Amino acid sequence: MEGDLREFPLSEILQFISLGSRTGVLEILRRDGVYGINFTGGTITGLTADSWTVAEELRESKMIPAEALSGILTEGVSTQDLRAALLTGGYLTAEEWTVFVARQVERLLYTLFDARDGKFRFRQSATHPGPWLPVRVSADRAVLEGTRWSETWSRAGEAIPSRHSRFRRVERPAATSRRFSPTQWRVWVALSEPGTVVQIAARTVLTEVEVVESLQYLLGQNLVTGAPSTA
Repeated sequence: MEGDLREFPLSEILQFISLGSRTGVLEILRRDGVYGINFTGGTITGLTADSWTVAEELRESKMIPAEALSGILTEGVSTQDLRAALLTGGYLTAEEWTVFVARQVERLLYTLFDARDGKFRFRQSATHPGPWLPVRVSADRAVLEGTRWSETWSRAGEAIPSRHSRFRRVERPAATSRRFSPTQWRVWVALSEPGTVVQIAARTVLTEVEVVESLQYLLGQNLVTGAPSTA
């Protein structure tokens, strides 16, 4: 099975594979590289993409001290072994790892719901070398969350152009009464230090879409603003 994303949206492709309880690998071929989605009996059980690694995502999030991460990361270390080392060493809690994996699902799967160009092909065996992120996501859940991801980023517009956009608190916000949801409050507290969407998500133990939704509120209240890049 193969085709063009302009003719078949990802949501339909995922549901077709799921309804047939198929096992194999769906490859999405785009200009920025190849994305791999592994299916087992119609359930999504693995994700990967060109230029993606768990190690790089951990470095970018700044969840782990750089020197500690360098000591843990060895050539060929599996995701399961990496998780065990981080939890055993006390660098992450089980909840923090679970939410980190959820952010990778956003990165490797939900971003594709905006794809309007590229090809897809489904094969019974993988051709992408990985590394693969083990997950377990139903097609229905993927479509629901992927649609939410797409709609949230669409509303964010130019105010939050990417997951690498940096934000900081406004130095002297206007003294007016405001109500925060628990999630918005966590993002506000995390912004005691400027950070990117990725870094704020790591500090708050939230998914990126939850951070973006909270940032939209805080920006609308003139409580935060874009921060100059340090890159």
